Amino acid sequence: MQNQKTRRKHSGFSRLRIWFSTAWTVIDNSYGEDRLADFRDRLVGTMPNGEDLILAACDDNYFEKFALSLLSSMSTRLATHAIHLHLLRPSKETIAKAEAFRNSYANVRLSYTIDACEDAHKSNPNGIYYTAARFILAPLLLEAGVKRLFIIDVDSVINKSPWPIIDSMPEDTSVGFVFRPEKRRAWQKVLANAVLFESDAVSQLFAKRFARALLMNVSRPQEYYVDQIIPHYLIERSGQSTRSRIKSLPASLNSLDYAEDAAFWTAKGVDKHSEEFAAAQRAQIAPPMQIAG
Repeated sequence: MQNQKTRRKHSGFSRLRIWFSTAWTVIDNSYGEDRLADFRDRLVGTMPNGEDLILAACDDNYFEKFALSLLSSMSTRLATHAIHLHLLRPSKETIAKAEAFRNSYANVRLSYTIDACEDAHKSNPNGIYYTAARFILAPLLLEAGVKRLFIIDVDSVINKSPWPIIDSMPEDTSVGFVFRPEKRRAWQKVLANAVLFESDAVSQLFAKRFARALLMNVSRPQEYYVDQIIPHYLIERSGQSTRSRIKSLPASLNSLDYAEDAAFWTAKGVDKHSEEFAAAQRAQIAPPMQIAG
């Protein structure tokens, strides 16, 4: 979803600004609330409620390359899954295809929202906002009554339902991330390719702080992505009672290596265009889905 290059790291000054704004969302629950209210007011689309929900985001390019195959892989499952797509600057053709899919498959409950990306700073590469937008939407979905929210990268296909795996997590789980404590850099210690939010008060507060910190940072010039460094800082600044309810996600929820027991197979970097991932897409899509524009 990115058509411009970014630096591969944050400078010391950039990290300090991100750390301060993230810490302030913990200190002051009104910080950035006006931006979140404006984001909510600009949303167009449908907000699901009352069920477990999978969330992904995409622009037109990623909708064609990945979202359609993700949706199609879900349509081949026996169980019914609910998925919400956050569409970034979508064309009329993309919206029409989303509507066509929603009306075609009974076992995939598709909803979507449209984001004009007005919170993105004009100097930033698109990807900086595009990777953050789904997490800005997350607290609004929780407020709408979603039971559990599992956020994934759109360049994925479903291999099996994630919910039984999530059921096996500790009962006091409110939030789930993929942690990499062995990494040295702050923006590498938490991955954003799979994130879980339960519907309890701890989760909703954390999700809203995450969204507000993102909005305060994507709206100013950035050197690199902020969707992973912000949760790292936010977890550090949260109280012990909150940190104790943030758990590591099981590895079987999401696999970059096409593990047989994984709920989702996801491609990263150059693997998005590899024959191996294309084969994984084909393996999970039968018969091929045809949606007219």
